[in-house]
Amino acid sequence: MTSIKIGIIREGKTPPDRRSPFSPQQCAQLQRQYPGLKFIVQPSEIRCYKNNEFESEGILIQEDLSAAEIIFGVKEVPIEKLLYNKHFFFFSHTHKFQEYNRPLLQAAVKKQIQLTDYECLTFEDGRRILGFGRFAGLIGAYLAMKAWGAKHQTFQLPLPQECSGLENMFHQLKDNVNFGQPIKIYITGRGRVAKGIREILSLLNIAEVDAKSFAEKTFEETVFTNLDTNAYYQHQEAQPFTTSALTKNPEQFRSTFTEVAQHADIIITGHFYDSKWPKLIEQAQRTAYQRLKVLADISCDIADPIPFTLRPSTLADPFYDVDPESLEEKPAFSAGSLTVMAVDNLPGALPKDASEDFGKSIATDIIPLLLKSDEARLIDKASICKDGKLNAPFQYLQGWLNK
Repeated sequence: MTSIKIGIIREGKTPPDRRSPFSPQQCAQLQRQYPGLKFIVQPSEIRCYKNNEFESEGILIQEDLSAAEIIFGVKEVPIEKLLYNKHFFFFSHTHKFQEYNRPLLQAAVKKQIQLTDYECLTFEDGRRILGFGRFAGLIGAYLAMKAWGAKHQTFQLPLPQECSGLENMFHQLKDNVNFGQPIKIYITGRGRVAKGIREILSLLNIAEVDAKSFAEKTFEETVFTNLDTNAYYQHQEAQPFTTSALTKNPEQFRSTFTEVAQHADIIITGHFYDSKWPKLIEQAQRTAYQRLKVLADISCDIADPIPFTLRPSTLADPFYDVDPESLEEKPAFSAGSLTVMAVDNLPGALPKDASEDFGKSIATDIIPLLLKSDEARLIDKASICKDGKLNAPFQYLQGWLNK
């Protein structure tokens, strides 16, 4: 192969994110695997890997990334750090008309950047190639357990970032979680996030039941049910459900979410939600949730599908309480109210574990496309802009971009 340099940019978003797209060992392994490949890593005092960890693996640490043709980050790159005529990979949060990042996309177009968004990278069958979803599910479910223990004073768990790693977090759960009574846990979604949630519930030996039993029966053990979009959206005229029909004609559907969810003690969300779809919980339905004690809203769509999610929370301070009737915010673990967890950067709690998992996927599924062959044009299809204009699959953003 021809010589190519890949840069790893220092994360610059506030609050700081300690994750990295690659571990030092992964960089070294890729350099051995592809002799023409060289990494340049921008030094960072916050990254979960120390600068000398990269250097000890023979990786160049250097402030200037201008020699790199391709630059990998994790979160949005600050506009002033975008380099002209480079190929950037990061989560840009622009392809869904995210208003707060429109200036970022405008700058990427102006600077002739090819911006490939991790979230848009899919295999030919439509499955996402990359994501931190599993870790969002793992940590979100862990925090749901922590919230229950704190609210009921039945057990204590450290914050996930206080654990030495994923295995230690698992041990904390197995050693400490005791609900003190049989409870019902409702989870949404079927993707990576939901799989992470289910991994935690499996670790705790919590049994799965069907939605009808969940709503109608009393159990002598803690149970959960797992529903996806087709289970809690119903066509007004009882026509068969398809996601494409819901997206195209959302006004023809209604949410049946509350029919089952109102019977839950804990709700943990891992679903995808489109703002055009009907709300999962209408304002008038919120009084039905008298039983609900903990909402771990990993999906974190603020005040839209679920009215109890008033604002994002943080890893340092992950919980707040809400009065389900007045929607007044209260201090965490207040009597008679609902505890909400709405951290929007959950994988950052275990940055090394999350980074290694993410980097493994990039090394396996993306680097060969960059360095060898991408006949299916997977990277091009995930590139929001290039050559000073929006790329073909993202032309729908043009009017919004021009505002």
